[in-house]
Amino acid sequence: MAPRHPNARLRALAHEAGWSGAALARAVNRTGAETRLTLRYDRTSVAHWMAGTRPPAPVAALVAEALSRGLGRPVTLADAGLELAPPTAPLPPTSPTSPTSPHSPHSPHSQHSPGLALAALDAEPARNHPYRLALADPVHLQTGSATPLPTRHPTPSAAGVPVTRAHVRSAQAMLHTFTSVDAAFGGGHSRSALTGFLRSSVAEWLNAPAPPRTRHELLLCASRLTCLAGLMCFDDEQQGTAQGYYLIAARLSVEADDAPGHATALRALSAQAH
Repeated sequence: MAPRHPNARLRALAHEAGWSGAALARAVNRTGAETRLTLRYDRTSVAHWMAGTRPPAPVAALVAEALSRGLGRPVTLADAGLELAPPTAPLPPTSPTSPTSPHSPHSPHSQHSPGLALAALDAEPARNHPYRLALADPVHLQTGSATPLPTRHPTPSAAGVPVTRAHVRSAQAMLHTFTSVDAAFGGGHSRSALTGFLRSSVAEWLNAPAPPRTRHELLLCASRLTCLAGLMCFDDEQQGTAQGYYLIAARLSVEADDAPGHATALRALSAQAH
């Protein structure tokens, strides 16, 4: 068993926030409740963390989020001394949507394609994902090691059917329809329909082969559809889910080299943060 070292960073952040061990535990429990997790951590649990025991990865993320809110500034896992140790052996396969997977679509360092992220993000419309203060850089879309995210080449879909201009025209027509419905009646009337279309159709098309020009047009439309889904979630007070859509829209616009679309996504993130 590797020796444990006291977590001075976590202790210092809790002291800065004016929190006792019990207060930090309560903040973590409240943050977990936002994702429908029933947690019962107490001051003893926090004492173990400060002594060097690392909580499970999802809990460590909640600790960083709770501290971010308590201090009013982003706190990363590294800031709190809760970063994961580098693996010494290959990791076992994990599901793309597993909350403990580093490739979860809700992870700020996810390197999965936007299509995979779209397919999983709002699969449970009733789930209220937490709004996160600590994010990867949405301007340059870098990982925590400051390495630019790699451009993923589309992979064949399960059916192996290439994307055509007809798919793009369909997406464009849906964008027009959903925009009109949202303007007339609000996002609550069409949110589930739009997110369902993103999961069932657009996500598959983004992961399918396509000619360069068709791919570019699909990315442009997908970015706008995704940003609209974020706005609808924002209107429905689903702030964490809205943030996820805005980040995917930013990634899609970067892949499309679409500066106006990227600016739109960043403006949405900024307005939401405000």
